[in-house]
Amino acid sequence: MHLKEKVKYTIMKSAAFALSSAMLIMSVPISVNAKETQYADGTFEGSGKGHVDTIVLDVTIANGKIVDIKTKQHNETPEYWEMAVPDMYNNIINKGDTAVDTISGATDSSNGIKDAVNQALEISASKATEDKNKIFESGNGTQDDPYIIHTTDQLQKFAKSVTADNDYSGKYIVLDSDVNISDISWEPIGGNDCAFNGDFNGQNHSIIGMKIGTYSNSYMITEKNTYVGFFGILNKDAQIKNLKITGIDIESEGRNGNGIIGSIAGGMNGYDDTGNLHGAVIDNCYVSGSIYHESDNGDNYVGGIVGWQKKGAVINCKSDVVVSCYVSDQDKIAAAAGIAGVLDQGLIANSLSIESVGGGTYENNSVTPIISNLVAINKGTVSSCYASGSLSTHNESKYAGMISGWITETGKAYDSKYDKETGMSIGGESITPPAPVGTQDAASLNDDGLTYAGGLSDNLEGFEFSGLKETADDLNASFENYPVDITRYGVNINSLKKWYVGTNSYYADLGSAKATIVYKQPVCELVPESALQYKKVIEQIDAIGDVTLEKENAIQEARTGYDALSEDQKTKVSNYELLTQAEAKLSELKKEEENSKTDKIAATEVEKKIDAIGTVTKDSGDIIKEARAAYDALSDTQKAMVSNVDVLTTAEEAYKKLNSSGNTPNTNDILTGTDKSLSDTKNTSPQTIEGKSLKGTSKTVKTGDTAKIFLPICGIIFSAGLIMIVVIRHKKSQNKI
Repeated sequence: MHLKEKVKYTIMKSAAFALSSAMLIMSVPISVNAKETQYADGTFEGSGKGHVDTIVLDVTIANGKIVDIKTKQHNETPEYWEMAVPDMYNNIINKGDTAVDTISGATDSSNGIKDAVNQALEISASKATEDKNKIFESGNGTQDDPYIIHTTDQLQKFAKSVTADNDYSGKYIVLDSDVNISDISWEPIGGNDCAFNGDFNGQNHSIIGMKIGTYSNSYMITEKNTYVGFFGILNKDAQIKNLKITGIDIESEGRNGNGIIGSIAGGMNGYDDTGNLHGAVIDNCYVSGSIYHESDNGDNYVGGIVGWQKKGAVINCKSDVVVSCYVSDQDKIAAAAGIAGVLDQGLIANSLSIESVGGGTYENNSVTPIISNLVAINKGTVSSCYASGSLSTHNESKYAGMISGWITETGKAYDSKYDKETGMSIGGESITPPAPVGTQDAASLNDDGLTYAGGLSDNLEGFEFSGLKETADDLNASFENYPVDITRYGVNINSLKKWYVGTNSYYADLGSAKATIVYKQPVCELVPESALQYKKVIEQIDAIGDVTLEKENAIQEARTGYDALSEDQKTKVSNYELLTQAEAKLSELKKEEENSKTDKIAATEVEKKIDAIGTVTKDSGDIIKEARAAYDALSDTQKAMVSNVDVLTTAEEAYKKLNSSGNTPNTNDILTGTDKSLSDTKNTSPQTIEGKSLKGTSKTVKTGDTAKIFLPICGIIFSAGLIMIVVIRHKKSQNKI
């Protein structure tokens, strides 16, 4: 349908709805009417006010009609009650509602009966509405009493009930019968804004005829509905198991956004916040049908099971879905695969795909398709899988392989088999035998500049169907020494079951002569999150890095996590020695810090003693000696922390000079190691003693300044002496005369 036609259709549809709604509103009766109101079957209690007291009745509904009315309680006057009851009960039952005349002479009792019946009918109508809106057949969502889905209507209501506020986290849903949805256009369960996070168990029942879009009216991909499938997105704790979806027909189209499409789910999420790879699990599921996606732009990822698998696990699954993905914009991605369009850090194990996969563009441009029978873009782990089905592209591509089209970053593929007799046509050229992997990156840097090991592959072998039994035996051999620790994906090794050859009813019939490797499927043995805690401890220890005082909380958290593990889990913590080393280093740093604090206190006390010296006088000897003794008692480390030791040495020199000069200074003349002056207060030149300055002083005392005063005095005294000598000698000479 073209855009204009769609707009016109939408407007007409809205107008029709508005008109019908208005007519419905006008037709709603004001009084309760059994003919126009749906009632739930059963017996319902109602009450009304009589002439004397309250009247209580039991009203029985069968097939939506009133079939019986019984008196439960009344205190009416007997004669009036007996007058009213028979006719009122009969009239209401015959009429089918309470629109009947009251009994003359017993009006109050009659009105009380009508009120009681009306109340009972209201309760019945409310229950009918509740039953109509009821999502599930039964159950309360616990593991012991799961929600039961039995009908198409219930399945649709369940799908609509998944919202951001109702993701069914911790809830269990069970399909107890096959459900045919071929007559409806399926809307994915959840989407961009809400993801399913519960447990959905198909109990090996089938969802039949799932249609999303049509050939003439494709499902339109937008920025708001990127994820397409039975489920839109599976969140980190979701589990989908024992489910079959057959007759799939997805016809989608992209115009303004990326297309992420899969039969069971568009996308899967994992534990990004903890670093644990545990995420959603899809186990023992089968899908058949076709997916066709075409886009003008955007990056497009299509898988027979899931479009984009972000962590989590797909195990024991079979895809019998024809997958096609085409894009016109040469700068965008067209990825298509039988299992997953993108495997991002997740696990695909013990699964197979047997139908054809195609991709590329119908336009004459350089779009490079990425296609595979199992995984188009592999950044996770593929193990013990089987691929059979043709691959084809309209364009040249080096990203085409039976097991993986492109193994990049930390992608790995182990112990998997592919049909080397199947067809592979790339850009019109036949590739014989088909390649297991298209491109396998070497170690390099990712977009964030972080190094990664590069793609790895081991024991990927082609086989011929004459050797099918040997192929099954080879796949089974991997269980003896499984190359992947699958517990990190939330599943136990016992969840993966051995392969068999045959079509015995005891086993699952894969429905194709070219794919008869099957397996017995038990209940998936999920690994509880608690069992994965040792991995978190390993990550916590690795995250410590270089030990500093600031890492104390990180070290304590790692220790707490380790101590909480079981003895068996503790043995799996391979880097425990790093934790003990970190603890020892932290203890050393804390001791050093404590010693540093003690040293600083001791140094501070000495600094105070030095500051207490103040002005140096002849009486400063004791305080200077005390400060010196305190300083000398310090350790070398502590001495280095004393910031004013130069003040002490300066004071010591000043005190020494005062006591060795032989001069008796005026009481106002003082020596100081700080900021006081010696001699003339008007002198502003630096203080010195024999040319040596005193630290912190602002004035000086020179010997030449004293001489300026002392020499004239000495001259006077000398002259006076000479005069006295002359006088004495003169007197003696006179006496002789």
